[in-house]
Amino acid sequence: MLACPTKPKPSYSPSSVRAALEELARRALANSQVAETNLDNSDWRQWLATYFPRAAYHPMPEGGRHARLWEWMDALTPGVRPLPRGEYWPRGGAKSTVAELGCVFVGTKMVSHDGETRPARRFVLYVSGTQDQANQHVETIRQKFEDIGVDRHVGKYGHSKGWKVDLLRTSTGFNVLALGLDAASRGVKLDDFRPDWVVLDDVDGRHDTSATVAKKIATITESILPAGANDCAILFIQNLIHKGSIASQLENNTADFLLSRDQVPAEPAIVGLQYERFEDETGKQRYRITEGEATWAGQDIATCEQQLNDWGRAAFEREAQHKVDEVEDGLWQRERDIEPFRFTQAEIQHLKWLRVGVAIDPSWATGGDEAGIIGGAIAEWKGQLHGFVLSDKSIRASAKTWAQAGVDLYHELGADVLLGEGNFMGEMVKSTIATVDDAPPVKIIYVSRGKLIRAEPVQKLCEDGRLHFPMTPLHDCEHQLCTYRPGMESPGRMDALVILFSELMLNKHTIEFSDAAKDAIANI
Repeated sequence: MLACPTKPKPSYSPSSVRAALEELARRALANSQVAETNLDNSDWRQWLATYFPRAAYHPMPEGGRHARLWEWMDALTPGVRPLPRGEYWPRGGAKSTVAELGCVFVGTKMVSHDGETRPARRFVLYVSGTQDQANQHVETIRQKFEDIGVDRHVGKYGHSKGWKVDLLRTSTGFNVLALGLDAASRGVKLDDFRPDWVVLDDVDGRHDTSATVAKKIATITESILPAGANDCAILFIQNLIHKGSIASQLENNTADFLLSRDQVPAEPAIVGLQYERFEDETGKQRYRITEGEATWAGQDIATCEQQLNDWGRAAFEREAQHKVDEVEDGLWQRERDIEPFRFTQAEIQHLKWLRVGVAIDPSWATGGDEAGIIGGAIAEWKGQLHGFVLSDKSIRASAKTWAQAGVDLYHELGADVLLGEGNFMGEMVKSTIATVDDAPPVKIIYVSRGKLIRAEPVQKLCEDGRLHFPMTPLHDCEHQLCTYRPGMESPGRMDALVILFSELMLNKHTIEFSDAAKDAIANI
């Protein structure tokens, strides 16, 4: 019987990380013949342009995230421990490519230290969430070394001493070991040869539970970081992925490790992103970016628009824009209640508004909670009464400022009713708005029932296709609706929307409608 082929095993088992590292310690220093290279590493930009021109094709301006990280890697010096580095890049922004090329650059940058010529760093521990991920990164690094003619390290009899799926050792005396957090064992310790650079890349998983994240952090803090040399450089590079990820905890300063890190804020693919959904010439629904500035030429507006359409709205917002604050699993379901029923300007331009209104959910704390300010209208459409969310002017500002914003929107839309939520200082809402020039009378709405009970009928209007959002998404408002769950404090934009359409569509006694509209209301 023929034996079935088996998948090649890693060069070490999950329980033998320490043995693999000790093997490097035993072999790598005293018995290694370090080869000189003819590569010019004096300028990282010129090095990239010469040896990896495709990676240097897109501009990397001074102060940008790519140049910032390259300068940090270029400054690595034997015997000097830099501050740990935290970088939070959008997916598709070449984060792993830069980290991998950085290993090749540093591993071929020969410097003099303590009377010997050696790479600026000589032992990189490349750490990822899984062993397979880490192996792939090391495989990519190996390919790049081969592309520029750097040989593997060989022993006395010409045998390769490390060009494996999870380990590479070059003739320059540079070593890279792949380590997955699913394979790491506790207590990694070396006597005379420790990692002098730890790269943490792709350590988070999209569906990691809080327990999984805690286990990964324990492995990093108890096994990996203590294994570093005294001059160990630490680079963490990742997009945020989800709210409780390791990356998110480091970025928002809630992590209790790497406290001395050189911190930079998360950078999205596009600053000021606005997009709309439209129907192309074939009748298919697509997204089109209408506003925003790309943060890197290699991930420009056209590229991001393609990613938005390929990945989908939710994935692009999370992976490229770092929108991870809340999982959209709330009272409103975006794909059920919002996306199928969006309206275009062409669809509503001939409608006759039966009523136009603006609702304000006030905030009295300067710089605190947002004041929700939502404008909308109702009309007979396709034989039924429908509501249309027209504008979101919510703002975090003083009472005078949000009152002005509400009155401005009232006049902008040509509204005929201005509503204010009055459960907290209703008379003050009236008096504050009255200080604004040309302010209309304000109708104060006192909510006697719980906000969830009041919100559910408005959500049902959306689910039934009776309440519509514009084709250009009102991102913050929609996100609040889709992340609000029972028991949470209701956010201002949602409260304003509920107040507005409860009054316009569900209060059957305050508005004079046509007979057709009255019939439509009776069926709500």
